Amino acid sequence: MKKIILLFFCTTLAIAADYNEIPLLKWAGPPGSEPETYEEWITAHPMREASYIRDRVVYGDGRAGTVALLTEQNIAQSIAEEITQLTNNLTSEGYTVLSYQIDGGSPEDLRNFLQGLYASDSIEGALFIGDIPVAWFEIADDFNQYGYTDFPCELFFMDLDGTWLDTMNTGNGKYDGHQGELSPEIYIGRLYPANLGDDTLLLQNYFKKDNAFRHDTL
Repeated sequence: MKKIILLFFCTTLAIAADYNEIPLLKWAGPPGSEPETYEEWITAHPMREASYIRDRVVYGDGRAGTVALLTEQNIAQSIAEEITQLTNNLTSEGYTVLSYQIDGGSPEDLRNFLQGLYASDSIEGALFIGDIPVAWFEIADDFNQYGYTDFPCELFFMDLDGTWLDTMNTGNGKYDGHQGELSPEIYIGRLYPANLGDDTLLLQNYFKKDNAFRHDTL
């Protein structure tokens, strides 16, 4: 049986289901804690000019589609061996791999870049590795005890033909509405082990396990 690992192909199950049937999710952090807010996140991630550098294109044999690997430029050299190994594994399964190093930029820059890859190379999905831009969404009622809330929204990068709106608090950097077709055109995976220790070491260990899984040596 062909193996498909979670980092690429496990996206939000809500996309494939009627949202009215999805159980309400609640914050499950330590008592008294709350999730990070957009304001806290943007303070730690000031906007910088976007840079996208193509590392390589490795063609598969046509048995599978095209995927993009987008790696944070600051850590790309430290995990270059692991990225090469992942690329080789994917191409051996038939995928064509587009590998890029990226630095800075806004969520809108990244979405535009993905739209370009979707139009020119028909990518079916992308993996974000490291500190890659995050889009945020806000709602006035989270149906819990907290009331107003905001949160990261990966669907922003998956839905490439809809229009995302900022109407509730215009200009605050967070989306709050959507127009058009909401179904995703691509899937997104993200590997960002922030605040868990040595980011590079954690990613290296993750990719070692990924490789072992693919070769039945885990």
